[in-house]
Amino acid sequence: MIRLTLAQMRLSLSRLVPAGLAIALGTAFVAATLVAGNVMTRSTYDGVTAQYGHADLVVSPTEGAPLTGDDLATVRRAPGVTAATGLQTTVVELTHGGRRQNQPVIPTTDDAALTPLTVSEGVAPTTAGQIALPASSARRLDVAVGDTVTATWSTSSPTDTSTAGAATTDSGGEPTQATADLTVTGLVEDPNGAYTQTGGMALAVPSAVTTWSDGEHLNAIMLLTPDVAATRDALAATLPDGALVRTRDEAAAASVSQLTDGSNQLVAVVLGFAGIALLVAALVIANTFQVIVAQRTRTLALLRCVGARRSQLRGSVLLEGTLLGLTSSIIGVLGGLGLSQAALLVLGRMKLGFPLPATLPLTVWAVVVPLLVGTAVTVGACFVPARAATRVAPVAALRPADAP
Repeated sequence: MIRLTLAQMRLSLSRLVPAGLAIALGTAFVAATLVAGNVMTRSTYDGVTAQYGHADLVVSPTEGAPLTGDDLATVRRAPGVTAATGLQTTVVELTHGGRRQNQPVIPTTDDAALTPLTVSEGVAPTTAGQIALPASSARRLDVAVGDTVTATWSTSSPTDTSTAGAATTDSGGEPTQATADLTVTGLVEDPNGAYTQTGGMALAVPSAVTTWSDGEHLNAIMLLTPDVAATRDALAATLPDGALVRTRDEAAAASVSQLTDGSNQLVAVVLGFAGIALLVAALVIANTFQVIVAQRTRTLALLRCVGARRSQLRGSVLLEGTLLGLTSSIIGVLGGLGLSQAALLVLGRMKLGFPLPATLPLTVWAVVVPLLVGTAVTVGACFVPARAATRVAPVAALRPADAP
């Protein structure tokens, strides 16, 4: 029956090709969607990981227990810690010649391995009256290295006198507006795309970032150590309860799990459209096999006359559907992955504002699921035609053949 099934497939190839094409398109849609979800997850992971530089360990706060400067001092005193810095982000308004820019800022670090930014021109800030801008912000403000910009921020406490040229404006008990003149000491780049989604980060000394943030509330503490395990245990015993000490990859994975909910919902929506495409393909396949079974009525009746059982006829049709579904699904998966890789190469040449992997982040599920779904849909669509094949009576072989 297997050889007979293959022979019948060759004879019906002209009708099977359109049905196989429908399944290939549906599985290509599913494969491309799953891979796109992997790309979004990987891009988010790479961006979060880049924010931690080359840190060996990352101390993260828990909800309701922010990290402070005292915690940073505790980390620096821990045995085995060679360098540590706090990750704190704030936004300050910069003005120059009538142009304004809300600029995100992170602090400088003592060790270059703990920052994702590199200075491409000039030098990094060393005092509270200095700042290094990303090239895009420098173009918007029309400034160059050595120029002066005015920073404005809100504060609820008297301005730190260490901030050069600081001045405050009273607003009747409300948070005051503080201003300071800052010298642009350099231009920074973000080679790993850690902050491209925010338009680029500026660099300032930690004291200035603390002043502009109106307090020292650290998002994380990054540190370098030659003995990760020992330092991790020591910090877990000395830091306040609730502080999490994890490797850079563990901290990035935890952040990504919170940030990828939106991308997972988008993938689910797109998979819904892929399901509609597969449903249409199933209708095409069911109709195709009904026509094929009707054309094979005399052949099926002759097989019954020579002893073929109903289960063999049913199995022949289902085997034909399985082979068609598996072959079409393989073609569809390869086509979907090929088009996805081509699209990734094109998007990688464009400045989209977020990092993209050079190659597709393939997973077992991204390949296996489309194959299983495409084959299952094809076999499922063949059940009704297979049942019709079992209802062909042997006496149908005695009917006169139609004239050519």
